[in-house]
Amino acid sequence: MQNRASGAPDAVVAALVYLLASPLAGCSSNALPAAGSVAPNDPAGEPAAARAFGSAALPDASVKKKKATPLVYLAGSFDSSSDVLIYDANAAKGTQSPIGSITTGIDGPQGMATDKNGNLYVANNYANTVTVYAPGQTKPHQTIADGLNGPVDVKVDAFGNVYVANAPAAGGQNYIVKYSQGSQYESGVWLMPAGSLITGIALLNPTVAGETSVFGLSAVQQSSGFWRGGVFACVLKNTNCTSLYGYDMGLTGGIAVARSSTPKKEVGFLAIDKYLGGLYYFRGSTLEARWVTGGTPIFVTMNAKDTAYFVSIDLFNESEVSGAFEFSFPGNKPLVEFQSDALRPTGVAVYPSGDYH
Repeated sequence: MQNRASGAPDAVVAALVYLLASPLAGCSSNALPAAGSVAPNDPAGEPAAARAFGSAALPDASVKKKKATPLVYLAGSFDSSSDVLIYDANAAKGTQSPIGSITTGIDGPQGMATDKNGNLYVANNYANTVTVYAPGQTKPHQTIADGLNGPVDVKVDAFGNVYVANAPAAGGQNYIVKYSQGSQYESGVWLMPAGSLITGIALLNPTVAGETSVFGLSAVQQSSGFWRGGVFACVLKNTNCTSLYGYDMGLTGGIAVARSSTPKKEVGFLAIDKYLGGLYYFRGSTLEARWVTGGTPIFVTMNAKDTAYFVSIDLFNESEVSGAFEFSFPGNKPLVEFQSDALRPTGVAVYPSGDYH
C-alpha cells in the first residue's frame, strides 16, 4: 500500500527529529514479530558501554588503544567467487592495490558498513545473511540470518543497532529489519510501499539515542521498462516507510548522508543515479550538484570527517579497471583510485565510519 507524505520532503525530513522523540514501547529484542507488526524502537537511555556486542564487550575507555589504520573495503563478485577487498585509506593520491581480502562468509555481497569499534558488516544477498568481522579478522564472529530475504544494504548506528534492507528475489514486498545491539533476532520491521525496490539505505541522527531513523533510495519499474527512483524515510513510530515527494531520479543505487536534519538545517545527502552514471548532492529537496562519475556507480559512503566520499563504480570496460574511487567533498575532485581488476564491484565502506553524520 502506498503511503506518501503530503508536503515537501525537506519539511518532512526536518520534522523527523520530533517524530522520533518517543520510541515505541513494548518492542523486545527477544520477540520475533511478523512483518509490519512491530515498529522498531531504540533502547534510549541505556549506556552503550554497558551492553556487549556478540562475544566481545565494548572496550574499556580507561585502556589506551593503539590507533587503528583507516581502511577502505570494496565488495564484489567475479564468476562464482565473492570477495571483500581491503585497502589502506591513508594511501597517497593515485592508484592503490588491495592489502588484503575477506572470502569466508561472503556470498553475493552488496551494501556494507562499519561501526565505531571497527567491525565490518556485509549484506550477503545470495546467502540471506549479514556477516560481521572484527577488526583485522577474515572470518565472521557473528552471522545474522533471522528475518532476512535478499539483503541489499546494512547500516549500524552509534549504539550498535543494526538495520538491514531486504529486496526478495521473487519480487515480494521490500522491507527493513532492525536488530538491537548484541541480538541476532529481529526487533522490528518497516514495510516499503508495494512495488518499490530498495537500492540503498542510510541513517538520520545515528548518534542520538531514540531518534535514529532510516533514510533511503528506492525505484519503481514503469510500464516502459525503465525505472523511476526516489527517496523514502522510516520513522520509529510507524511500521510503514514513507515515500517523499520532490525527488525525481532514474534507477537509484546507494545513498550517503553528509548531514542529518535539525530544526534549523535540512538533511544533506548523496544519491546515486545509475542512469545518470553519477550521483546527486541534495540539501533537503534542493539539488545542489550533479556529478558524473562514468561507468555504473553502485554504492557510496562518506568519510568520517565529511571531507570526501567513496563510490564503487563498475566501468564495464576491459581497458579500464573498476573499483572504489575517492573524491573530495563538496569539491568533487578525484583523489584516490582503489583498483579491483578481478571483481565486479558492489558495496563500499570505510573505517572510521562515515555513517554517523
